[in-house]
Amino acid sequence: MRRLLPCVLGLLVASAPAGAEEPLPSRWQDLARSPRTRLIGVWGNGKTVGAATAVWVSPDGKRAMTVRTNSPTWDELDEWLPPLARPLPAEEIAFTAWDLTTGRDVSTVVGESGPVQAAALSPDGKRALSEGNDGSMRVWDVATGKQIQEVLFPSRGIRTLAVSSDPRAFVYVTRGTVRLLDLKTGNDEKVFENAGEEAQVCALSPDGKRVLVGGRDGGSRLVELASGLVLRSFAVHEGAVLAAGFTPDGKGVLTAGIDHKLRLSDAATGKLLRRMTSRKGVPLAVAATPDGKRAVCGHVANTISIWDLTTGQEIDPSPGHLGQVSALAYVADGKSLLSAGHDGTLRLWDVAGGRPRRVFRGHTGVVTSAALSADGRRALSGGTDGNVKLWEAGRSLHRTFVGHEAAVTAVALSPDGTRALSGDADGEVRVWNADDGEELARLPGPAVRVACAAFAPDGRRAVTGHEDGSLLLWDVALGRQARAFAGHRRAVTSVSFSADGKRLLTGSRDRTARLWDVATGKRLQSFSGHENWVTAVALSPDGALALSAGDDLSVRLWDAADGEEVDRLDLGGLPDVPGCVAFAPDGRSFAVDTAGWVILRFEVRR
Repeated sequence: MRRLLPCVLGLLVASAPAGAEEPLPSRWQDLARSPRTRLIGVWGNGKTVGAATAVWVSPDGKRAMTVRTNSPTWDELDEWLPPLARPLPAEEIAFTAWDLTTGRDVSTVVGESGPVQAAALSPDGKRALSEGNDGSMRVWDVATGKQIQEVLFPSRGIRTLAVSSDPRAFVYVTRGTVRLLDLKTGNDEKVFENAGEEAQVCALSPDGKRVLVGGRDGGSRLVELASGLVLRSFAVHEGAVLAAGFTPDGKGVLTAGIDHKLRLSDAATGKLLRRMTSRKGVPLAVAATPDGKRAVCGHVANTISIWDLTTGQEIDPSPGHLGQVSALAYVADGKSLLSAGHDGTLRLWDVAGGRPRRVFRGHTGVVTSAALSADGRRALSGGTDGNVKLWEAGRSLHRTFVGHEAAVTAVALSPDGTRALSGDADGEVRVWNADDGEELARLPGPAVRVACAAFAPDGRRAVTGHEDGSLLLWDVALGRQARAFAGHRRAVTSVSFSADGKRLLTGSRDRTARLWDVATGKRLQSFSGHENWVTAVALSPDGALALSAGDDLSVRLWDAADGEEVDRLDLGGLPDVPGCVAFAPDGRSFAVDTAGWVILRFEVRR
C-alpha cells in the first residue's frame, strides 16, 4: 500500500480537462411546473451550500475554485456555523468554480467521498486531495468530481493539509501538531515541536522551504522546514486562526481567524500591513491572486470574499447579497425591488435586468429590515448596530436617526416618505420626521421585541407586530394606540396592508396567517396549512390573493376570500427558510428570498 503513496501527489500536479458550466439545478425547474405560478427569475448565488475549506486562484487571477466539504467539526466553530453551512450530505465533496470579475459561482461538480476531515487543492487547481476519517487519502479530478486515486493508511486525524508542487511530501496538522509526511515511506519525516500550541492550520511557502502555522491561541508562526526553527511570529487574532496562506512572492503572509479578521503581514519583519474585517461569515480558507494584489477568502457557507491587499478594502463584484436576505420591497412602478441583507447592504434591483441599480452601504452590522417610499426615492433601513438610516435614490446616505440602545428589528416608511417608524429588540417604538431627523413620538407598546411594522397607505396609521403575539394599530399623528388585534398566540412575524388600507394580513409563529378588518379589528379569514412558523406574508394589490412563506420551506398562495390554498411551492431543495416575500405592484408576479444567496421571482397565472 505504501508503495502507492508517491503517486498520490504526482496525480495532483497532472493536467485535467476543463469542466463545462453547470446548468441551473433541476429543483428550480420543478418550481416552474406549479399550477398557478411560473419561475421567471433567479438572482444571486443560490446554487452552493456547505463550507468552503480550501481555495485556489487561477494564474490569470480571473477564476477561483473552492472545495466544499462536510461542515467542519471544530468545536470552536459550532456557535458560528449557520444552518446554510450544513446541508451538504456527509458522503459528498464538491468543487465550485467562481468568476472573480462578477463574484458569482459558475459551476459545481460533486463527488461521493465519505466523511472528509481535510482537503487541499493542487497548485494548478486541477486536482484535490482529501483525507477521510477512515484514514483514506483520495485524489480528485476537480473538473469532473471523479475520484482518481485512493490510498489507505492508519488515520492521522488530519485537520488541515498543505500541498506543494513537490509530489514527495506534504505538511499537515493533526491533534495540535504540525508534521511532514514522507510519501515514500508513509511515515512522518518530521514533527515541528516549536510551531506553537494547538496548531490549527498550515500553509507552505511558494518555494516550499517554509510553513506558516496558525494556532488555536490566535497566534501564527513561520517555521523553516529544513531546521524546524521558528523564524517569525505574527499578530494575534482574537480567537483561533482558521486559514493561512502566502503572497506569490513569499514576502507576505495571510491569516484569517474566527474573529472574522483577515491579516496581511510582512514575512521578514512580522509587521502587520493590513487588517481587514469580513461580514460574509467565518473564513476557512485564503489564497492570494498570482499578481499579489488581491486575496480570496472561502467562508462557512461556501461564499467567497475578494480583497484589495493594497488598500485593505473588500471588492464586491457579486450582484447578490452574500448572506441572508432580511427584507424585500417593490417600488410602486414595479421596475425596481429593494432588498436588505445580513451582509450589511441594501440593494436596489432592476427587475427587468435582474441586477442591482445601486448598492447602499453604511450599517456596521446586519440590516434587519427595510422599507421604501411609494415613489422609490427614499429607503429606510434598521440594523443590529442600533441605527436607523434614510437613503436617497439619487445619492447614498441621507440621514441617520440615533436613539435606539438596542438592535433595530423593524422599520416602516410612510408612503410619501416624510415619516419613519422604528422598533427595537427591547420593544421601543419611535416615530421620526424623515425630513429633519427629529423624533416625533415614542409609542407605548409591550417591552418585547418588535418583529415587524408597516404604515397604512394613508400614512396616518401604522401597525406593529411583537414577539409576544401582540398586534397593534397606531394613530401616528396623535402618537397613541388605536386598536389591538387579538388572535395570534405567538410572535407576529410579518404584516401587510391591502392597497386601500381596509384589510391587514399577518403571519405568526403560531403557524397561521390571518386577514383582519382594520376598522373593526375583526378577523376575516385564517389561513392554516403551514407545518411550522409563518415567516412572511403579502397581499396582492387587488386583495384577491394572500401569499405566505413558512419555516416548513414552503410558499403558499391563498384565495383571500374563502381561505383556500390555490398553490404551493416546495423550496425544500433550496438553501434555507424563505424569510420574506413581496408582490409586484401590478400583482402579476412576486419575489421570494430563501434566507440564503438567492431571490426568486414568480409569475402568477390568473
